[in-house]
Amino acid sequence: MKKKKKMNMKTFNPISKVLEAKCVNKYFLIMDKIEELTYKDLSESELDSIKDMYISSRVNAMTENELRKFVKEIIIDQIKGTVGNAEEKEAWEEIKAHFSEDLTQK
Repeated sequence: MKKKKKMNMKTFNPISKVLEAKCVNKYFLIMDKIEELTYKDLSESELDSIKDMYISSRVNAMTENELRKFVKEIIIDQIKGTVGNAEEKEAWEEIKAHFSEDLTQK
């Protein structure tokens, strides 16, 4: 007789469980054939559900150190990867807002 696996509350993600429940039949069919499928084979809601599950799975699998590194890369791309005046202005406004919040908290 198989022992029931205890659910680890640290890795339990209710959002992904709801998404799986919403399309449980399609989900298993899709996951079985994921290597053969392209995004064009899926409906918008199916693709959206899989994207949500992927995001949750990726984030839940990352350590705190990996999360910090990932966020740093995103911020570097947003701030240093600006092209054109509009993006440069947006980055500058974000920088100003950050440092003004920092000064008001001290």
